[in-house]
Amino acid sequence: MRGRAAAALAALVAGTFVAVLPAGPAAAGRCYTPGCGGKVYNQTSNFSILIANNWCWPDSWPRDGYDHLDLPWREPGPCIPTSGFNNKDSWPGDYELAPGLNSAQDSSYLKYFDVDAFRAYQNCVTDVEVRDEQGDLYKTGHYDQRGQGSVWYKIEDWHRVYVKKIDCFVSGGIAGPDTGFGVGVQEGVGTAPTGSPATDPTAFPAAFQAGTSFLYTRSATGAMLDTRYGMAAGTSPATSDGQTAFQANTSFLYTRSASGVMTNTGYGMMAGTSPAISSGLVAFQANTGFLYSRNTATGATANLGLGMMRGTSPSIAGSTSSWRIAFQANNSFLYTRDSNGAIVNTGYGMMAGTSPSITKLSNGTYAIAFQANTGFLYVMNTGAASDTRLGMAAGSSPAIAATITGYTVAFQANTGFLYTRSSAGAAVNTGYGMKAGTSPAIRGARIVFQANTGFLYIRDAGANAVNTGYGMMTATSPAV
Repeated sequence: MRGRAAAALAALVAGTFVAVLPAGPAAAGRCYTPGCGGKVYNQTSNFSILIANNWCWPDSWPRDGYDHLDLPWREPGPCIPTSGFNNKDSWPGDYELAPGLNSAQDSSYLKYFDVDAFRAYQNCVTDVEVRDEQGDLYKTGHYDQRGQGSVWYKIEDWHRVYVKKIDCFVSGGIAGPDTGFGVGVQEGVGTAPTGSPATDPTAFPAAFQAGTSFLYTRSATGAMLDTRYGMAAGTSPATSDGQTAFQANTSFLYTRSASGVMTNTGYGMMAGTSPAISSGLVAFQANTGFLYSRNTATGATANLGLGMMRGTSPSIAGSTSSWRIAFQANNSFLYTRDSNGAIVNTGYGMMAGTSPSITKLSNGTYAIAFQANTGFLYVMNTGAASDTRLGMAAGSSPAIAATITGYTVAFQANTGFLYTRSSAGAAVNTGYGMKAGTSPAIRGARIVFQANTGFLYIRDAGANAVNTGYGMMTATSPAV
């Protein structure tokens, strides 16, 4: 539909559309000339806006305020299929429009020259102006989703929507947009100053459970993606080489390939536990309480016959042909299991409810970090484990990553702050507070963690940590 005559179909008033319903289900069309349809301008400085190039609705459902375009409702299929999520080259699809850009600025947005909807984010207030093709102001919109979920709003073909401002608010530890960059209104974290993202040539992708309970991934370049896959409460994802493993809200182990293909392995996991992954090999605690491994390439899954402590998760390092798993056995001791079948009881007791972390060093040996049953951080490379005499926060686990000269451990100290410790023994208080009951992840020079505000933070090579503006689910930890 073209022209101002379309105004009779939808009027934008204070965050609510008033519309005449069509006689039956309808869907959006397509066009390939810049500005030929609905157009969105992102005039915010810190948020990406999720826009969609399709719209469909059942005849008995309001045309506006849809909470999900990816759900089928009474249509034979969803408006936006899984393959179209955050896909710039898809129709039907949705895509994040970065700050300062508009949907018809060049041919790179060809499939979004006709935008049919934009999303107002949960726990955020979004202010927009709607203008016509001549630039005359038609309406203003004020969408207050504080304490509510995200909703989609339909755009007519002649609408030019200018997103002017988005403010997000913390609520019960769940805050911010469920998709889109931004900085919420929040308290400071720890005592360290905020700063710009550090340039890191070894930047790695990350994964986390958002405050919506969905699995999110973050690319090495910072692009966020809502996979729309729900995760089990109290669990965290794992990532390696672009692959992700997680416990879905069905309690089954799922994997996601680097290209985005989701696989339900059909293997149930123990409640409250999380998988680990290294170069295509996954380790997890099955719902039987036993340690399992799975090769993501072949699908080969093995019961390793070793009982694990409930509420704890394994860690794995190496490749599919040569690996080692560290885990807390059901007798509370730290155990390892190698690809050659060797099982070792290290004789070191672990704190209840915590999990070890393992990494393979440049010299071919393995280093393990864990919270001992004394509450102190221990590190084990070859031979006896070393007591660092650094106290750890209850219910948290350390993370360890290989470096050129050794390793670095990241952990939540018993003060609630994020600490690092090098293999040379140097301990550093970063000054950043962490959410109670959560643990950091580290890979290379990059650390990701849930700050005490509930937001995902990223810290590179000793630089100031960066608030991504994404709220995380309480009692979960990110992966990198």
